[in-house]
Amino acid sequence: MSTFEAAIPVIMAHEGTPTNFWVDDPADPGGETVWGWSMLTIKRLGLTPYDLGLQQSQFTPGCLKKVTKAVCESLYKKYFWNQWGYGNVVDQTAATKMMDSAVNMGPKRCAEFAQRACNTLGATPPLSVDGSLGAKSYAAINACDPEDFVRAFGDEMAAYYERIIIKNPALAKFRKTWLRRSTWGVVPKAES
Repeated sequence: MSTFEAAIPVIMAHEGTPTNFWVDDPADPGGETVWGWSMLTIKRLGLTPYDLGLQQSQFTPGCLKKVTKAVCESLYKKYFWNQWGYGNVVDQTAATKMMDSAVNMGPKRCAEFAQRACNTLGATPPLSVDGSLGAKSYAAINACDPEDFVRAFGDEMAAYYERIIIKNPALAKFRKTWLRRSTWGVVPKAES
């Protein structure tokens, strides 16, 4: 079985470095962000400053700079790994890929990518692409060859990023980082 402890270093590496873990890029619709936790996600989940280890009752500009990496990791475990059941995915690379995508694009979109990837790989019966992971989706994911699944999932991620950039060309500055993220864990297909 896959574990959160094996997945979280990948997510944290994609979300920051010890010297670059906080950003507030005007082009980023998520707003101020610390270790991948955007103010948009924080508010969407109804988290308070206290939930993030801050000793204040309201969020203020720049306050996320004080949030620790350990707090962010614990929130990822609670609100992503546990809540969305990525531990149900047997292959570690596939589970990590899914959680990484959920952190970056949201759990519903991640589920849609996984369902489409399974269908691309011939899931029988085909999965409904409904953005909700249940027993059928997890069974289909686990029935796929892990390398093929991660490759198909990465293709879904890359295509989505390109669609975002077409809709909003100002986001093209994130293309290189996004596409690097979409290829994480992907083993190139052997030539036949």
